Amino acid sequence: MSEWLNPVVARLASGDRCEGEYCGLLLVCSWPMPPAVREQALAFAAALTAETQHAAQPLPAGAYVYPPSTLHCTVATLRPFTAGPLVGSRRDEELDRWRSVLTSARQDPDWPSGHFRLRMRQPTLEGAAGIFRYDDCDGAVVRMRAALHRAIEQVRSRVPVPLSPSRRVFLERKRTQAGWRPVTSPQTPSPHAQAGGRAAEGGADRSLARPLPGSPAGTSAPHLPDIVHSTVLRWAAEVPYPERPAARAAFGRAAATVAPVTFSVSGGAVRASHAVNSRPVPGSKCLK
Repeated sequence: MSEWLNPVVARLASGDRCEGEYCGLLLVCSWPMPPAVREQALAFAAALTAETQHAAQPLPAGAYVYPPSTLHCTVATLRPFTAGPLVGSRRDEELDRWRSVLTSARQDPDWPSGHFRLRMRQPTLEGAAGIFRYDDCDGAVVRMRAALHRAIEQVRSRVPVPLSPSRRVFLERKRTQAGWRPVTSPQTPSPHAQAGGRAAEGGADRSLARPLPGSPAGTSAPHLPDIVHSTVLRWAAEVPYPERPAARAAFGRAAATVAPVTFSVSGGAVRASHAVNSRPVPGSKCLK
């Protein structure tokens, strides 16, 4: 049986701020969400709270509801916050590695240059998380992810590679004939670039993905989701299997109160956001 409990959320719900333990890097769009979306999310949170008092099938304790101010659409997870802390020069180096990738992706012909539409649907409970799904009305998020995929794979490392003895002799002879000074360094940049990064996509095998060249050992590979969504709920306490049907029923009743909303997003407003700590945001609450 899969666990619904999220250990980090459990700590946040208990008041533990997890200071200095986590730092992630996301590429997001539509943050903050427009007022119409935030209003529906706020009404949904109120409906969930009411469901804790339902006589027959109450919402189990431990539902941790995200405030509307945190809602966003993740285009890509460049570094998961669960990878641990990232401070000082390490954070600057990580950001520098990704700036050139994002610049390259924005220059891709597929990157949306104007506004595009998303349609928020009623939320669904996926077990460990409750999410708002969005229809990618114009295919813009798909195109952004495709551009990112290509930009990540095009990153190359220019690590010097030793020349073979025969190649070294050949180059020295050619350069001498051309009037150049002989090669004195035992190494020279390889004319062939090393393999670029590779993003994991959706639920595919993540062992095939790899981080950007030049990343420290143990760095997680980037991830491109295959859905467009915002997380609205996680669990600060485990939900026993016999109580899960009641949890789904209560969530479904609250979800039915949400009216779908279509809204516009600027392609130029897609931004990188780093979560310094996984800390409670004002307005978050754990339903007891």
